[in-house]
Amino acid sequence: MKRGEQDIHPVLALQAVNSRAKVIGEPLRGHLPLEERLALQREQAYLYELKNRAARILLDEGLLRPVAVDRGALLVVGGTPVGMRGFHLPLDQFEGDMARAQGQERPVFGQIRDAQATLAQVNQAVAVLTRIIVRRRVR
Repeated sequence: MKRGEQDIHPVLALQAVNSRAKVIGEPLRGHLPLEERLALQREQAYLYELKNRAARILLDEGLLRPVAVDRGALLVVGGTPVGMRGFHLPLDQFEGDMARAQGQERPVFGQIRDAQATLAQVNQAVAVLTRIIVRRRVR
């Protein structure tokens, strides 16, 4: 990894990308010119696809673990240097992991403000997750 990227924990990179995708959703609720709306929808779809593909690898390597089916999605959690982080993943893409979530205890998540510095590094987070996907492994 390049200097700077090595400091982003893979689960925090996932959080940064997930948060950016959610932020993009805010303006999509309003009135936007068609071209801008389409560009934001493409970016959001790309980020969610990146998140899901990287999450698959992090699940396979044990950096994430499924804990529950919550709000129609699979809730997964992973430890980071700043505490536990959780993510919702689409059930249709992670059906095989639902059985592993049975009986898992839900952890208490850290405060989002604890990871603000990572959230500001979306470009580096995208690079980290892309590298994980290309290599099909974390390290």
